[in-house]
Amino acid sequence: MKKEKQPKVKVLSTYEIIQKFPDEQSAIDYLAGVLWKNGVVCPYCKGQNVKERKKRKNYYHCNPCNKDFTIRVGTIFHRSHIPLHKWLYAIYLVLTARKGISALQLSKPTINSWSQC
Repeated sequence: MKKEKQPKVKVLSTYEIIQKFPDEQSAIDYLAGVLWKNGVVCPYCKGQNVKERKKRKNYYHCNPCNKDFTIRVGTIFHRSHIPLHKWLYAIYLVLTARKGISALQLSKPTINSWSQC
């Protein structure tokens, strides 16, 4: 049997990741584009009758189930106080580490040095 060739995927450098997600809002915009390609969907009832909250940025209100939510609800980022751009950088580090990465190694560049950027 012939092996099918896998398409080449361009791996971004650390510099490119930091440039792509310099702040929380850029990570929210990226995640919204990935999760909500056809518009905002309520994670609780899957309804699309959703309005953005005027007083709170990046908060939405679902009219059918009468619940408020953000992009984080229903994802691994739910109830996390760590900003999304740090989460995306940590995921990048885990996926690109050849021999794996320890929690201690992961905490150093992600949490501590990002605040200096």
